[in-house]
Amino acid sequence: MSLESFKLMLAESLRTNQENMDYSQTLRSLRQFRSEVATGGVKLLSVDENDSLITNLFAFVEKMHLVQPPSPDSTLAFSIGVQCIVNLMSNNDAIRNYFADNYIQSILGWLKTEGCKQQNYVCAALLNIDQVGKLSKELNNEEFVRDLISVSESGAEFGILLMQNLLNSRHFRQLYEAAREEQRFFLVQLLESMMTDEGSFVDEVTFLSSKFKKSCDGIMAATPSVSSFASLELALMLEFLSATSYKSGYISTLQSDFSLVINSSYLLRGIHEIVSQKKTWKESLKEAVESIKDKNSELTKKPFFGVKGNLIRLLGNLSYKHKRNQDQIREAGCIPIFLDSCKLDGENPFIKEWSILTIRNVCDGNPENQTFIKNMNYQGCDLSVVQELSLSLDDGEGNGINIAPVLRRC
Repeated sequence: MSLESFKLMLAESLRTNQENMDYSQTLRSLRQFRSEVATGGVKLLSVDENDSLITNLFAFVEKMHLVQPPSPDSTLAFSIGVQCIVNLMSNNDAIRNYFADNYIQSILGWLKTEGCKQQNYVCAALLNIDQVGKLSKELNNEEFVRDLISVSESGAEFGILLMQNLLNSRHFRQLYEAAREEQRFFLVQLLESMMTDEGSFVDEVTFLSSKFKKSCDGIMAATPSVSSFASLELALMLEFLSATSYKSGYISTLQSDFSLVINSSYLLRGIHEIVSQKKTWKESLKEAVESIKDKNSELTKKPFFGVKGNLIRLLGNLSYKHKRNQDQIREAGCIPIFLDSCKLDGENPFIKEWSILTIRNVCDGNPENQTFIKNMNYQGCDLSVVQELSLSLDDGEGNGINIAPVLRRC
């Protein structure tokens, strides 16, 4: 197919009413053009020389986008047209810049097209625009951000790739603040999936840590000042921080945040103290899930138990070889909670294991914490727990707890 014949087809399609359009011929021409651009049979070396072709191709795709109600033919024509645009932009910064400078607002609007495949193709076009650095300024458009996250949540691979590029470009906070509340779960989970031990997202971790501490302050206030959704958000951020705090690239940053240790310690105490009451914090989380059940089905699949276990896990990581944090945890009264949590709990998976590890970390190189445990009154303890710690307990004459290494047989 020559460029001239393709231009004539586009011009004819633009002049023809949608009802009278010969879709079979149009689709055949679009497919052939898409193939030739992809294989290198057609190369647009100059934007100026092909301005009419690019303009008419965009106008045709926009026309198909505006067909109401959309027909199978118009939807297919839209899809192939967008693919033609993507192929033209591929490895061609001049054409990428041309579409970004002239048509970006319309392309953003194409995200509202029905159909996952169609939305995925639009994301591929936006991904090309992002390659020339002209998409980031559109992140101030709250509607676009929410549309993009929604498309990515639905499984659009190019949408997810675009979101990953934006996170790598340090736009997490901007996206997080523009997103709807329920979309923030997807953003945090996507960020977590991208994290390695290299510490590439220190600013993002610090931001979420600050959000977590603010939520802690609201929940632990005499008059709680957080919404039900904020409680769910706190649980998500806690899970993120507990999973991040062991990574070598982030542990020093989190350990140096003394207020994070304090907030986490007192939140753990608060949860532990009210767990036997009729109205527990866990029940409040469940009510929050119920309140949004009809708004976001993905959120209802998220298990909102394990908060206490994640707090213990986080404190264990924050105390790892860190004397100041070990002392603060003792002063906050958390060590008895760790000991009391060395048992199975159906609402907190692996809490026994996290508690054992945390006790080990808070006592490692800390004689004061070891003495604190030694001076506690022995009121009964599952010996299998302390055996896992490679310790033995001896109540002695004073009924104190003496810690001694267990001699293992080879």
